[in-house]
Amino acid sequence: MRATLAAFLLGMVAVLSAADTTADPRPAAADPERVPAAEELLALVRDAGTVRMDELRVQDLQHAAALLSVARQQQRHIRHSVKLSLLAPGLGHYVNRHTGRAVAFASADLLVQLSAGVAGYLLLPAAVKVANLNYLQTPFADIEARWEALTPAQLLPTVAVAVTGSMLSAVVRRLAARDAGAVALARIRTGDITFDPEPFRVPAAMGHSR
Repeated sequence: MRATLAAFLLGMVAVLSAADTTADPRPAAADPERVPAAEELLALVRDAGTVRMDELRVQDLQHAAALLSVARQQQRHIRHSVKLSLLAPGLGHYVNRHTGRAVAFASADLLVQLSAGVAGYLLLPAAVKVANLNYLQTPFADIEARWEALTPAQLLPTVAVAVTGSMLSAVVRRLAARDAGAVALARIRTGDITFDPEPFRVPAAMGHSR
């Protein structure tokens, strides 16, 4: 009987660990599998060996199902925060109501991109700069001819700056994503962000129709 209960709870944990397998596989600073509800569910599994099957109540199963539901929501929230900051640094912090860090990461990424853009433009050959070529009034064929006349060596400095800027922006996004995950987990642990259990959600297609 005890083994049956333990197997049931272990099965729920297996479902929990396999949940959201389509989420971003890249690790964040905050492990989404270690959310509070998941830890409580794991503790429930550890205690299952001391419970006899005839002592099991419906409320116990409902409690385990509720923990599973909340844990999955907590995990999705953390992964969503990470994805948002990978897309736009600071956005993951904003959804977690941490405006200070949101502004800091957004400003850092904007500074990197603007600096790369300005430096790349300044390193362009003079023949294709706006001061010497009116892109609005010059025929497209003439503009194309000027660009095609440039050698790879002339464009190398600008390309190098663009690549460096992209790499630095990727670093900022990565740091922002890791920090956003940590902030999301911290706010969940402190109770600033909560989720209601939804253990038995029936798909709309299976609902009753009149």
